[in-house]
Amino acid sequence: MTDFASVKTAGKLELDGYAKGVYTETALPAFGLDLKVEDAMFKYPDLPKAVNNIQVDLHVDNPGGGEDNTFVNLKRFYMEMAGNPIDMNMKVRTPVSDPDIDGGIKAKFNMASVKDVIPMEQGDEMNGNITADVQLKGKVSAIEEERYEEFTAQGQLIILDMDYKSDSLPYDVMLKQMYLNFSPQFVELASFESQIGKSDINANGKIENFIAYAFADDEALTGRFNLNSNLMDLNEFMEEDPEVEEGSEAAEEEPLSVIEIPKNIDFVLTSNMNKVIYDNLEIDNLNGELSVKDQKVSMNNVAMNLLKGSMVLSGHYETTNPKQPGFSYIMDITDFDIEAVTSTFNTIDEMAPYAKNMKGRFNTSLVVNGVLDQEMMPDLNTMTGNGDMLTKSMKVEDFKALNKLGEILKNDKFTKLEIDDTRIKYTFKDGRVHTEPFDIKMGPITGTMSGSNGFDQTMDNVMTLKVPSSELGAGDAVGKLNDQAAGLGMSLKSAEFVNVDVTLKGTVDDPKVGVNLKDAVGSVVDDVKEQVKEKVEETKEELKKKAREEADKLLKDAKAQSDKIRTEGKKQADKVREEGRKQSDKLIKEAGSNPFKKAAAKIAAKEAIKQADKQADNVEKEANKQADGVDAKAKKEADKIMADVESK
Repeated sequence: MTDFASVKTAGKLELDGYAKGVYTETALPAFGLDLKVEDAMFKYPDLPKAVNNIQVDLHVDNPGGGEDNTFVNLKRFYMEMAGNPIDMNMKVRTPVSDPDIDGGIKAKFNMASVKDVIPMEQGDEMNGNITADVQLKGKVSAIEEERYEEFTAQGQLIILDMDYKSDSLPYDVMLKQMYLNFSPQFVELASFESQIGKSDINANGKIENFIAYAFADDEALTGRFNLNSNLMDLNEFMEEDPEVEEGSEAAEEEPLSVIEIPKNIDFVLTSNMNKVIYDNLEIDNLNGELSVKDQKVSMNNVAMNLLKGSMVLSGHYETTNPKQPGFSYIMDITDFDIEAVTSTFNTIDEMAPYAKNMKGRFNTSLVVNGVLDQEMMPDLNTMTGNGDMLTKSMKVEDFKALNKLGEILKNDKFTKLEIDDTRIKYTFKDGRVHTEPFDIKMGPITGTMSGSNGFDQTMDNVMTLKVPSSELGAGDAVGKLNDQAAGLGMSLKSAEFVNVDVTLKGTVDDPKVGVNLKDAVGSVVDDVKEQVKEKVEETKEELKKKAREEADKLLKDAKAQSDKIRTEGKKQADKVREEGRKQSDKLIKEAGSNPFKKAAAKIAAKEAIKQADKQADNVEKEANKQADGVDAKAKKEADKIMADVESK
């Protein structure tokens, strides 16, 4: 009370209360309270104005039995702060089972007057105007059951030109305007325009179910908001207190702790931010949807430009188990600069030990799941996922393992790895990133690489290289290779390329590089065999070509002969048919008009035609048979020609 000893007060206060009965786990005793304050005031001696006309009339009553029997009646709470009136009242019945409320607030005051009646810290300044006129009346069950006509909620809360400055804050807080409109169904944030330091925020939306949320533990608060900003500088909000001395205990950075998502919040935020600054990261054109529900913060197609590229992010962070908060995200990344990525995110060095030695750009689609520790950092050993990366002019230089390979093979070209326009499929699990074989280049040297890298910086990779023989002309290892090739009666230079297998093991800082030259000798032999085989194949193709030409000519000549036989046979058959018809006509003509002779002649004529057709068919059939024989013989000889070539 020492702090209030010099404060001037006046007015009347009456306090009357009781509690009577048995208090158990399932029952409350009867209790009541009456508080009255009449015509009161207080004034700090060093301040120019007072809080006057304080009026309080509060009655609380419970006949006993349970909390739900409590009746709270704040008949009036009124005061005038430096001439600014604030007037409130509230009744609450059955607060547990179905709160029945009846109350409101009316207020209108200039916030600059606060410093005239209440002491503020040195350097603190507050300005602005608040106007409130809100009325609430009805049972919460009417809201829950959507019987809105049975509940009264109306009014408005307005804040204009609120400006707060403090030596304890490195930035000013300006709330240019905020309009809240109340209805039984929702509270509408009709307008919200603020400037916090360098950051500007414009928002609008609705909060639903706020009354049920306020009076019931299991009711969810629902909201839908739109947020726009030209600049959101989050670094300002994380700056240290300028009054805290460097090196002091207060100045030591406290570790982050788990941010637990409330169970009964259901919010959706649609955002559009032109620029966001966080730590050393600048994000442009951030837009998308963020939702909070069931202890989970979800992002739905949140698009942004950063790290000289762009990204679309979907996924969630959840705290259903606060001791192991989980996350799951899908990222579609386009045209990221690898140097910018590694300088911004420290975890990339752990996940991809080559990254800090890489230059270039890449696209990737990535799915990642995992758990955060109690300081909100990813537990790398719990992370699982997979992705598909497309590199753009990617290069790896000054990497210890590659430098060691160049020393072994006495060629600097092995120290620079090119991964240009290459698709890399990768997965990560149990603390390691695994890559399927992907194409690589080292100057004129080509090949593939695959394997895994551990988050503990261990390596287990294999490179299968196709090396021009001209690049293996020096070094003890290559000398042995030449000797081995000579032992086979061959010259290494006889093959244009040799295959060399390389293993990269150990750790990033202490690599173990192995070169398999034994297989390279086999490559030399295979290459020479391949050259001979190619020559044989070339000669064989020539023979096939000539044989095919000969066979085609044979078949063509045979067809011409068989066509001639068929044509001649048909010609002879047609001649026989013609002779038969002439003989038929002659017999009928010779019979004259004698009906008996004429009838006999017709029979004989018909038989003559029949015999002629039969003889003609035989002639034509024999011709076709001879023609088919010519064709068959030609095909048999043609097939033999081709078979002889294939057998050589």
